[in-house]
Amino acid sequence: MHANIYARPPAIGIYRLGRQLDDGLAALLGDLRYSGLLNETLIVVMGEFGRTVGALSAQAGRDHHLQQFALFAGGGGGTVIGSTDPTGGFVANPGWSRHREIRTEDVEATIHELWG
Repeated sequence: MHANIYARPPAIGIYRLGRQLDDGLAALLGDLRYSGLLNETLIVVMGEFGRTVGALSAQAGRDHHLQQFALFAGGGGGTVIGSTDPTGGFVANPGWSRHREIRTEDVEATIHELWG
């Protein structure tokens, strides 16, 4: 979403793409919960980066941003780890013993730990 991030449907923008992701993820989580498999299934939704917050670029979009790039669901969890500043731009409290932001290798380690 480097450009026209807030374009309204039918244009491709955050509203259209976000809705597709939300609908698909909600259906998957609902099916797993209904079948009793949610506690033993880890869902990871992530990209290689997030997007900047605040003012839009000259192209009405956002640039690459290393924070806030992953979401975990299921896996017997139910814990929110860490918090951001009020704008969502930076880590305010990492919420874990390493006292730093979570990195890609931490996500990988979590997945491998849950695999056993």
